[in-house]
Amino acid sequence: ILFGYCFLWLMFRLLDSSMAQTVILNIPATVNIFPIILAAYLAWVAKSTNFRMIYFLAAHVCFLFWLGHEFSPLANGHGFITLSWVAYGVILVVIGLRKNMNRLRTVALITLLLAVLKLFIVDLAQVKAIWRVLMSVGIGGLFLFLSYFFRHLWRNDDQNGSSEDSKTNNNDNM
Repeated sequence: ILFGYCFLWLMFRLLDSSMAQTVILNIPATVNIFPIILAAYLAWVAKSTNFRMIYFLAAHVCFLFWLGHEFSPLANGHGFITLSWVAYGVILVVIGLRKNMNRLRTVALITLLLAVLKLFIVDLAQVKAIWRVLMSVGIGGLFLFLSYFFRHLWRNDDQNGSSEDSKTNNNDNM
């Protein structure tokens, strides 16, 4: 119950545009990021899988809103929000691939999908033309780069185990 109250309190603070000041390096930003870090820590130490997912998703959603709240006062704030979402999503994809965490990869890909949707729906209407071109080409190039290294980043334990099993089977046959 306390966590739910803190989550709602933080969401109301992040949706309040009158609190926007300088970007990220201010006291309200620090106050707003503290419950997000706490939720991520609780997700890390929770023993129950259900609580772990609830805390992680709450921290994830709040972090996306926090990025939006902090970058929105800038001149091309919507573009910076989209770029920060893409950077955060790519980091989550890489961690999910390296640690072989299916749920984290799913959340990361949904985050990247949200960033692309925001790029096409919001940013194309509100960001200057040069930024639209740079963001579209940059994000497309990043996705091509990520897809090229997708197989190399993915650490699949099943493939390693099956290749060792096939080696032992081949040795047994000899």
